[in-house]
Amino acid sequence: MPLRQLYSAEDVDKESQVDIIAVHGLNPRSKDDEEHAWDTWRTPAGDDGRIWLKDDLPKRYTSQARIFLWVYNSTLVYGKDRGQFIDKANDLLEALRIERRQDPDRPLIFLAHSLGGILVQQALVNAHNNPRYTRIRTSTTGLVFFGTPHDGGNKSLVALGSAAARVASTLHLQSSNAVIETLKSGSLFTDLLGEQWRHQLESYQLVSFWEGIGNTVPKKSATFGLSGTRENIIELNAEHSDLCRFGGSRRDQDNFKLVASNIQDLYDAALERTHVSLANDSKHLQGQEQFQLVFSLAAAPEIDYFVGRASNLASIESVLLPFTAAERKVVVLHGLGGIGKSQLAIEFAKKHRDDYSAILWLNGKTEDTLKQSFATNARRLPKEHLNQELLNESQNEEVLNAILREMKTWLGLRGNDKWLLIYDNVDNPKISDNKRQHAYDVRSYFPEAHQGSILVTTRWKTLRIGRPIEVTKLSEDEESVSLLVQTSGRSIEEDPRTKDLIRKLDGLPLALATAGGYLGLTGIPVSAYLDHYEASWLELQRTSPSLPSYEDQTIYSTWNLSYICIRKENKSAAKLLELWAYFDNRDLWYDLLKAGEDEAPDWFLDIIGTKLAFNSAIGKLRKHALIEKLTESDGYSMHHCVHAWVKTFWCTPVEGQNVKLALTCVGETFPFNPAPGDWITQQRLSLHFERCLQILPQWVNKSKDSRKSEDCISTFFCSLGRLYHDQGKLTEAESMYLRALAGYEKNSNHRYIFPTVNILGILYGDQGKLTEAGMMYQRALAGYEKAFGSRSFFYIRHG
Repeated sequence: MPLRQLYSAEDVDKESQVDIIAVHGLNPRSKDDEEHAWDTWRTPAGDDGRIWLKDDLPKRYTSQARIFLWVYNSTLVYGKDRGQFIDKANDLLEALRIERRQDPDRPLIFLAHSLGGILVQQALVNAHNNPRYTRIRTSTTGLVFFGTPHDGGNKSLVALGSAAARVASTLHLQSSNAVIETLKSGSLFTDLLGEQWRHQLESYQLVSFWEGIGNTVPKKSATFGLSGTRENIIELNAEHSDLCRFGGSRRDQDNFKLVASNIQDLYDAALERTHVSLANDSKHLQGQEQFQLVFSLAAAPEIDYFVGRASNLASIESVLLPFTAAERKVVVLHGLGGIGKSQLAIEFAKKHRDDYSAILWLNGKTEDTLKQSFATNARRLPKEHLNQELLNESQNEEVLNAILREMKTWLGLRGNDKWLLIYDNVDNPKISDNKRQHAYDVRSYFPEAHQGSILVTTRWKTLRIGRPIEVTKLSEDEESVSLLVQTSGRSIEEDPRTKDLIRKLDGLPLALATAGGYLGLTGIPVSAYLDHYEASWLELQRTSPSLPSYEDQTIYSTWNLSYICIRKENKSAAKLLELWAYFDNRDLWYDLLKAGEDEAPDWFLDIIGTKLAFNSAIGKLRKHALIEKLTESDGYSMHHCVHAWVKTFWCTPVEGQNVKLALTCVGETFPFNPAPGDWITQQRLSLHFERCLQILPQWVNKSKDSRKSEDCISTFFCSLGRLYHDQGKLTEAESMYLRALAGYEKNSNHRYIFPTVNILGILYGDQGKLTEAGMMYQRALAGYEKAFGSRSFFYIRHG
């Protein structure tokens, strides 16, 4: 759909310095799209009407602006699905990108009526996530909303959806209409309830007009509920549909004056930003030359391959760019070791090398490496800015400290504020929950002057010295395949086992690069690599070729350091990490562990004693990014590669107490008398049953202790039999029941023998083996009567 230009300053021999875009809301009467777009802003409706955006606003209030209408099919946008909604927001962005090609940084102000305001918000969220449209987001200075249902910033899809649906209902759409149903669900507005959008709002000046006549979108709904002066909230003496239409009446002219004056305030602020920017650019062009350093990342890890990460790059850009001389900006990239934090920082530096006068790469592994990095970068400075004698002396502690002081002084000089410092691998920070030796406060190595930009990479989720951005795994299979192909130098994308491999490595860049390097070096098929991965994980990692793009050459080296740190902080949390090797990696939750409390070791009882204690131990693992919280349940997951490391180091060979603990937790959690909804628990447990089946033979075959735990093993098999039984796998269920019965009989455990016999009877009945079922029932009845008397009939009936 098109942008329609209403006015341009060039038409009256002036230079256009601000763009104003007007976006209409829902079309209630199924008018022609073009007609509705114009009628939203003109009075009376129709070709003879006066459109104030063209005929009034620029004459007195915004003479150096270009003013556009955005024309689109609003019924289709709001009445279909979230995908259509997002696509239409992208259409607006693309039209703006093309229209603004000659001056993409010109300030931008949006005017939006009703639901059109929600479309504008979605467009700005999309611009944040897509580098193609970054300059539209960074150029946007003001947002004016006319009766847009924000519902007071309520973080509820239902609340926001209901507010939007109320607008459509008031416009005489039927309740069964697809628009009403779609809006009511709130599904369109998922992105507008996230923290990202709330942070983004801080970048704009906001004006929210609400209707003084009627109750379509009342004051509370028509505002964001922001604190202080960030949002100007104004009542207009008009109905919802007339909020941005002004005729010749005194009331309309009073409304117009309020609207035009507030738009003028945003327009003046945008012009001031332009003038300040031009003045600063001029001063910086004159002053920055003396601070300009040749771009170099010689001290950074080599990076030959980089894929994906568009959203991560956009997040960094949203904080660090555009450059602002009056403040310092700090971003902290945190995430699992091997997730690609350093590579992301390198890519950002390369992409934006021309946006900075100097980029310094600093190795933050220790204080010594950090000081050495400053000394190395000092040699890049012009001679007049540094005492050259210091560079010629031996690099002892005193000299390094002197160089550091001079570097910080240079970075704090007036006018030298367009630099970027990258502190890489700050993995031993001085924070309250880090008990490792030689921890240091990285902020003491920041320049004292409050200027410039800083990017920090760390494994610590709790290092809070700037805007945190979590670096997560590659989200698309195509990205993982691309990295494998690039690092192996082989065309393995068509190999049928490649999909199995990328599922196994689960988007972890270091794991993918390691696998690609090994495949390229050895030339073995992907299937052979998968076999090695399962059989000899540690040997495979140790024999893989080194990767210059990763400082810690092996995939597990950083995780070992995290484990050491966790053990120093909380031994029980470290033991929980070890125990996880005996469970599946995808879903571990409190009640699952709580079921294993009988005869459990003290460290385990410390963790499961209360949910608070459990959350504390889990928190120790989370802050090192070794596990993640599941969004759809109360469980936690561990990356497959981290789990492979845990299994290799703490489950080879198996440790009997941990095997028994895992078997007990899984066996006792299974609901023997399922209630509605328990199928979810059964589904979650099935993963852990599979894992226990993998490790059980190793324990039974090699450990005498396993014979003492026959009842625990039998209970596990009985629970697994119930799972198979409920899943309709009757043959497998019979095998498990018989294995459990044999174990109970071996230990003469009559408490469990007869219930198991009874369950077998039920199973045989389900299989149609009525003779065998009768024999089991008779045996169970005889055993129950001997133990409990006539009450035993109850047990047989209810199993």
